[in-house]
Amino acid sequence: MQGGIPKDWMHLVVVAMVSVFFALIFLLLPILKTRKENHEWENMAGDIVYFACLGCGFILIEIVFIQLFSKLIGFPTHTLVVVISTMRVCAGIGSAYSKRLLEKSSSHTFILPSLLPTWLLLC
Repeated sequence: MQGGIPKDWMHLVVVAMVSVFFALIFLLLPILKTRKENHEWENMAGDIVYFACLGCGFILIEIVFIQLFSKLIGFPTHTLVVVISTMRVCAGIGSAYSKRLLEKSSSHTFILPSLLPTWLLLC
């Protein structure tokens, strides 16, 4: 290292900068564009933060699963495909199932089944 970023870290820094650049474009551009068309975004800050945190949590769980399954599967590309596809399919099934549960029952009967898997994982 002769002043600056080590060469083996350079690709990480470039990928991080490109990711932040595109994230800002895809998040801020629609907000700025629709503001000109008289849509109100003042009350949407909480929603934007909620979904940003939800996405970050989803990505963190995917990273952990990718690390774990890379030891089992071996090939990085196969591991990525298996983990990301499984996470997306299970998220869709969970979304459809929770929608049906909310339509059929009250909030109290929905909370208990949703906490059961968490309790089983922690104990």
